[in-house]
Amino acid sequence: MLDLEFYTMRLTNAVRRLDINKFKKFAEQFCPDLLNLDERVIELTMYKVAANLTTLPEATRQQAIKWLKDHDSTPDIWEKEA
Repeated sequence: MLDLEFYTMRLTNAVRRLDINKFKKFAEQFCPDLLNLDERVIELTMYKVAANLTTLPEATRQQAIKWLKDHDSTPDIWEKEA
């Protein structure tokens, strides 16, 4: 069984620098199906995770939120259709 604390630590480390390659390495181990998606979806996922991950520094979270807004998205995980 996967320890939630271990998973959260690994996820935090994977997105701490907003580096897509580190996030992909994390995904290889914990959610390999994600890697079958379009590159833009993987990147969007990384930024949404970073925006919502409370174990990240606030500055990193704000950087992720800005990126999402700049790319016509939001930090909301479950966006509602207009």
